[in-house]
Amino acid sequence: MVGLAVASNMPLTKHLRVGIIDSNPALKSRNYLKKDGVPDSRVSTITPATISFFRDIGAWDHVQKQRHAFFGKMQVWDYTGLGYTRYSARDVGKEYLGCVVENKVLCNSLLLRLQEENGDIEKMIYPTRLISLALPSKSRQAPTREAISSGYPPEELNRSNLVKLELSDGQTLYSKLVVGADGSKSNVRQTAGIKTTGWNYPQSAIICTVEHINENDCAWQRFLPSGPIALLPIGDNYSNIVWTMSPDESLRHKSMSPEDFVKSVNNALDFGYGPHPHSGSLDYYMEKLFSDIGSTAASTKECFEVPPKAIGVVSERMAFPLSLKHSHDYVSKRIALVGDAAHTVHPLAGQGVNLGFGDAAALAKVIADGVSVGADFGDISMLKRYENDRKAANVAMAALLDGFQKMYSVDFGPLNVLRAAAFHGAQYISPLKKNIISYAMGDAKWPLLQSSTSSARRYSFSRFLRVIHLSVPSYSYHGNHIIYQFERNGAIASLVAGVSNRIVAVAGESNSTSCPPKFLLLLTTRKKPRTPRPLEGGKGMSSSSASAVPPEDDVCSVCHDRFRIPCQANCSHWFCGECIIRVWNHGPAVQPCKCPICRRLINLLVPANVSIDNDDDPQIQHVLGEVQHYNRIFGGTPRNLTQRLQDLPFFIRRLFRELLDPQRTLPLVFRARMVMMVALSAIYVLSPVDILPENVLGLFGFFDDFLVLLIVFLHLAAVYRSLLLYRHGGH
Repeated sequence: MVGLAVASNMPLTKHLRVGIIDSNPALKSRNYLKKDGVPDSRVSTITPATISFFRDIGAWDHVQKQRHAFFGKMQVWDYTGLGYTRYSARDVGKEYLGCVVENKVLCNSLLLRLQEENGDIEKMIYPTRLISLALPSKSRQAPTREAISSGYPPEELNRSNLVKLELSDGQTLYSKLVVGADGSKSNVRQTAGIKTTGWNYPQSAIICTVEHINENDCAWQRFLPSGPIALLPIGDNYSNIVWTMSPDESLRHKSMSPEDFVKSVNNALDFGYGPHPHSGSLDYYMEKLFSDIGSTAASTKECFEVPPKAIGVVSERMAFPLSLKHSHDYVSKRIALVGDAAHTVHPLAGQGVNLGFGDAAALAKVIADGVSVGADFGDISMLKRYENDRKAANVAMAALLDGFQKMYSVDFGPLNVLRAAAFHGAQYISPLKKNIISYAMGDAKWPLLQSSTSSARRYSFSRFLRVIHLSVPSYSYHGNHIIYQFERNGAIASLVAGVSNRIVAVAGESNSTSCPPKFLLLLTTRKKPRTPRPLEGGKGMSSSSASAVPPEDDVCSVCHDRFRIPCQANCSHWFCGECIIRVWNHGPAVQPCKCPICRRLINLLVPANVSIDNDDDPQIQHVLGEVQHYNRIFGGTPRNLTQRLQDLPFFIRRLFRELLDPQRTLPLVFRARMVMMVALSAIYVLSPVDILPENVLGLFGFFDDFLVLLIVFLHLAAVYRSLLLYRHGGH
């Protein structure tokens, strides 16, 4: 599926020759699959982000003509009966949470899109297997001038820097780029010598299709002692089962009679292993407590529901082992890995294929960018853009799913209570619930999935670029650079590509990577950079000492529009007052925000005269009040005890919002965990005797040992996260 998505997501196919090597006989069938048949066991739960990707490449129309099932509700609960949570698409103003589609429908839709785009695609598909793959080596570099002048074959000259692929039917292919989408046991990855990190879970998953009396429109998931069981709607009266259990249990359930298996499924989704969760007085008070924090989610008041009962198994029961695997590198010279070839995760959240489609979109964009500028898109420096874009997101998702798997594989009383508290928090804290839904749908990213600070700076700076279209009458080579000569304002100027300080990037169009582009796109700053100047009044200046108006050709770097309530920061950059206050509200409670342009700390905001003159407007008055509050906190103005006490409720509200916002909670939790680890270790090591005596009722010794276990857990968690960051997350 992921490999076909890369091939389908190409304006590239008009400029490149794309080959699909796959011996799967399903590639020969390119007709719409009938909706009235029994659904296949192999299905995927695709998110709205993946659906948007399919729409962008034109394949979603084909999916809609075949079997698929949207679901707008989801219920997750624990076998202990201590907690549950329900999610609804209405919580985030969407029509659906996701869509369950058979894998063969996704493949067929991508093939239909390829055929629609390219007509006859038989020449693109090689129904065979890859036998060997030879990467370019020093011995296969371009021949010398002497070899060329002596009659060196031109086809060998063109193939000197390509990958050689030997196929099982005897054919030989040469390629600028090989995309490995051949699964977790990737032959391409092994041939390229790319190492992996991972482990096998002591679990297997049983998948099959079951039938109900009535149609199912909700996704259900229950965490059992052996692993989660999921019931996913697949259309009509059918649902798909994904049941995680030990390998021995999977063999036993696979060999059961259909009647016994149906009873086992209904038992696992109903009263088996524990009672149903129910709402209590604690839930009522939690709902009241968090009802004032943002708008209440629609699913908060929904009660626990019992899943629909299965009445029969209508497909083959299949079992496969589960594992976690992640490649150290996604790319090598002329090699790129996507999907399970690059990363394999636990299927408990159905995110594996969505990560793969995210890889396909990112890689196709990098290739398209390379084609558009005439660059060598198989070069490692070009492909690293794809790796940098995807690795952080995939590592974070793998670590998150691995943490869930480990947390729910232990049956321990205190841990069960903590899990129940997590379910209650996800059910009744509406901002947390909405962020969880947005993250699972692919609409939002958590901190571990966001780009680095340097990438954010480049993105912010790119909003202030200007494109100049120039024709290139002549050029000449000079070492590794090309000197372009072009006409600009009636004069002939020259440019050494990649050297000029004022030039951010050079793009062009070429039919061959060995020829210079026909034209240049010079990306320069919109205006001459201003030298930062200190604001009048210095640090601690009040809002009354207003500055002048902002430059006419400038825009706010946050909303990218004309200034509303313009304010100037101490770094000399201008922003809308409400925009820069919104940036601050999204950051830490006790730290000033950073300038979106120069990334300096802003400790002073000075409204323009036009803002001061119109302060009778309630909106402007509110923004100016926020700006004054900001300057009082960070501008260096001395504050007495009374003022600090007046500001205390404000900081408490900010800190509470920060704890409830998952985009800011994780770094705070990591810091708190490290501080607690050091503090507890120091207390325990420096204490001359046991913190609690062992001989009092025999109970305090347990708490003493529990403290030791907590310290060891915190140390192991810190080491585990450090290893993840070191092996997969860069610096």
